[in-house]
Amino acid sequence: MTVTAPEKHTCALCGKKSPQEVIYSTNTFGRPDLDLRPSEMMRSTMSTWVLRCPHCGYCAPSIEEAVEGAAQLVKGDRYRKLRNKRSYPILARDFLCWSLLAENAGKDLDAAWAALYAAWVLDDHENARGAAECRGRAADLFLQARKKRRNPCRRTGESELLITDVLRRCGRFDEARELCEKALLRVPAGMMEKVLLFEWKLIRNRDTERHTVDEALSCWRKPPSPAREGTPGDDGGVS
Repeated sequence: MTVTAPEKHTCALCGKKSPQEVIYSTNTFGRPDLDLRPSEMMRSTMSTWVLRCPHCGYCAPSIEEAVEGAAQLVKGDRYRKLRNKRSYPILARDFLCWSLLAENAGKDLDAAWAALYAAWVLDDHENARGAAECRGRAADLFLQARKKRRNPCRRTGESELLITDVLRRCGRFDEARELCEKALLRVPAGMMEKVLLFEWKLIRNRDTERHTVDEALSCWRKPPSPAREGTPGDDGGVS
């Protein structure tokens, strides 16, 4: 069960108080999407993942803490333009504002996740173009963090799966395929290999739609270890 409640929070930038909906607990049933978006009930709690001060427009997971450079950036034209991007729903704008602030503060992974969360919001609003744009930003930030040896996930292959799926869903198929094939060469046999093989087939088919881990596992059949040959076989390891 998801439990939320309103709380008064004081903005670290303008010092004014406002009511904010805060999540106390939630749960999930089933495995996530390939880009790790959780299943219900957590899936529907995104409105509590980022808070916005209604007075100055500061957006962050906690508006009571100011990230480096936030005070100046929030007053700037780029931030204000993003806040007023009417083609996006308010929650997507909130996530993108936090993404901009986090990137400015050197928090590449936080910025990447926030951009991906914005894409999820746009998915729900059936704004495919906007979701692809946000995934493009998320992919760039995730790849930037990887160059600094910072990965979004801990388990072997999971970071590669996440970034591969983000790249695939915004149509960057060549980058997605390269990363997926590199991951297949290093992950051990098991569930992660199966899911990556499924992801590889989606890339080959130039599929940009949402798919889940359960879907990947349910349609998988064991191939003759194509990944160990260097490149997945024509059947991609799935049926």
